[in-house]
Amino acid sequence: MVNRIISDFLGPFVVILQYTKTRPGLITLAFAAYLLTYGLGVYQLRGIKRKTYLLITEKYSEWKSADPKMSDKVFFERFLPLWEAKLKDMQYLYIMNKFDLWPVRITAKNLHIKFPLDVDIIREYLSQKED
Repeated sequence: MVNRIISDFLGPFVVILQYTKTRPGLITLAFAAYLLTYGLGVYQLRGIKRKTYLLITEKYSEWKSADPKMSDKVFFERFLPLWEAKLKDMQYLYIMNKFDLWPVRITAKNLHIKFPLDVDIIREYLSQKED
């Protein structure tokens, strides 16, 4: 019954369903490739976060020693263009999109969806570092 409903729903594409029923290795290979892609995307996002936090720590101590009255907002405004330039040097290939369905290029816009870098995040991170 369920096969009949799915076949009616697929229409002429029912051939794909019949093909995959007889070749389960193909489905296994496709899911394994997706799992590998997903795992690498998560790994690369974790690496970008780690390097970003290291860069925040480094630049905050450097800039704060030069200007002790610098606010977090001013730091963020100075840090953001530097961070966007450093993204090109990080040599990561991709991250997963906001729904974790497919890989997307590493750009500041795509990263802001998965890793919302703003003044509050930096302030919270720096307060944790000081403790």
